[in-house]
Amino acid sequence: MTLNNKRQISYRKEKILFCCCIFLCFLLSFLINMIYPLLGDDWDYSFIWVPNYGSSDRISSLSDIIISQYEHYFHWGGRVVNHVIAQLLLALDPFWYDLLNSLVFVVLIAVIYKISAPKDKINFSLLTLIALGLWFLLPDFTSTVFWITYSANYLWSTVIILLFILPYLNYYKSTEKKGESFIFLVMMFFFGIIAGWTNENTSVSLVFMLIIALAFFKYEKKQIPRWAIAGLIGALIGCLFLLLAPGNYVRLDRSQEISIATRLYFFCKVYYHNLLIPFLIYIFVCFLYSRGKKDFFKSIHFKISVFFFLFAHFCALAMLASPGIPDRTMFASVCFMIIAIGILYANIDINTKTYRALKALIVAVLLIYFGIDYVSKYKYTVYLNDFWHQRELFVLEQKQKGVLDIEFKGNLNMRDDFNVYRLGNSPDDWINKIYARYYGVRSVKQGEW
Repeated sequence: MTLNNKRQISYRKEKILFCCCIFLCFLLSFLINMIYPLLGDDWDYSFIWVPNYGSSDRISSLSDIIISQYEHYFHWGGRVVNHVIAQLLLALDPFWYDLLNSLVFVVLIAVIYKISAPKDKINFSLLTLIALGLWFLLPDFTSTVFWITYSANYLWSTVIILLFILPYLNYYKSTEKKGESFIFLVMMFFFGIIAGWTNENTSVSLVFMLIIALAFFKYEKKQIPRWAIAGLIGALIGCLFLLLAPGNYVRLDRSQEISIATRLYFFCKVYYHNLLIPFLIYIFVCFLYSRGKKDFFKSIHFKISVFFFLFAHFCALAMLASPGIPDRTMFASVCFMIIAIGILYANIDINTKTYRALKALIVAVLLIYFGIDYVSKYKYTVYLNDFWHQRELFVLEQKQKGVLDIEFKGNLNMRDDFNVYRLGNSPDDWINKIYARYYGVRSVKQGEW
């Protein structure tokens, strides 16, 4: 057997092992998805959306979703793409939305890996650290990944944006000149509209970063392909559809005005909780990457890494325009920081025994901690599912007795790392109203313990 054949066999084995690792990520995600209950906004978006919870008709067709999003666009907000995804998922059998949601999480891992890893090389430590980085660093991980409405707004939208900018990255890294396809140009235009019509902070930042990218192509005397311009125009159109939605201003009128100083305070607080650790890791990895490299800042890896670093921070800074800055809005920023770190990590040229041993030790410690944390989160999700299932059985039992005004005893034991709604003490609380509608009763309220 020749050396070349041995390398091919070794590479095939590595690919099989790589696919097994990806499948393990899918399986671990699917196990939690299967037991994560429908909550909060899920109860609302399961129905045709009209203002003030006026519809009693559940989503049963695509036309119902179109009606919902038309009303939503003019009376609540412009995130049409995200909420179409949410309502499509909620209209499916639970098995299928659990399956799809798990697959999209795996796609997020795979896309981050593809952007970060050197071409035609399999890097198991990089894959492991990406998956662990998402698990430990993403804000409100269980909510933004497993909770259907939240996952549509954060997990799915981030994957859409990353898939959209992938051709730009591939083109920048490529040295080959390829012919332009009109079909691809049209596809990028419409894909740009979808990507730009997701979340306000990521969409504005996407348009801004695409402009920077095309200007950089020009600066480096790289021809700007027509599909890249079409994608930018599409993203700008999508962003305008999102920002100019009349529902945004209806909701803004209901919100309390917040001073610039208060917004800066909340921004610093959210940055500290969600982006400070990725920032410090990035600085450290930059130091390792730069060792032994002259003019490292001119390398293509460093430039792309800085692109995602800036993308992450523009997304975060864009939230200063919002009246509120919840932790979950940093989801895309954390993903972009993980990419920025991953690109440099995958191209560190240090190959000493000490470095390899330290890397293996860090991965091992993180895997052990992940195992403990996964079991903890899984057990709590089981408790969460059982809690709401018992309430569902109680409601159905009361309905059979003709009781349509439900009062619950006992309350949910909340965990800080789970962002979960509680029912209120008044039947008029919005969460109580959508819960009552979901189960077809007149009212519900939270009683005393």
